[in-house]
Parts: sequence; C-alpha cells; structure tokens
Amino acid sequence: MQENNFDVIPDDNIIEVINSIYIDRKKHLQGFLKESLKEIQKEEYMGDLIINNICYEIFNDDELCKHRLYTEIKLFQDTKNK
Repeated sequence: MQENNFDVIPDDNIIEVINSIYIDRKKHLQGFLKESLKEIQKEEYMGDLIINNICYEIFNDDELCKHRLYTEIKLFQDTKNK
C-alpha cells in the first residue's frame, strides 16, 4: 500500500490483493503463529505437532480464509473511513 501511496485498498481491488498475497504468505503466517505462541506460552507451549494440526485446520480451506480476510479488511476500512 505504501508503494502505491494509498491508505485503504479500493473495494474493487480487495479480492485481487488477497489473492496475490495470501498463497505466498500462507507458510510464513503459519511459522509466525508457531514462533509467536512459543514466545508467549514459554514452558506451557503445547508443542509443534498440536500447533501444526491447528494450522492445518485453519488453512485447509483457502476460499474460506480468503473470504474471511475480505470481510475483515472491508469492515476495518469501513470503520476507519467513518
């Protein structure tokens, strides 16, 4: 967004932006979640196997994830613009 010098994603482009970023960043997000939970939970960390299974469940349906991202982005931008 900074490269294109705008504060919000135009409604017509939200799906395009999600599609272009989601698949490329999906693995990174999974790793980020795991490392963040390790840092937050410390000795109470439930283990990589459990986290990997949770991530599998979350990211199993790409269309559902992308739709949820669209909904959250749209809601955030609508709230920000009011």
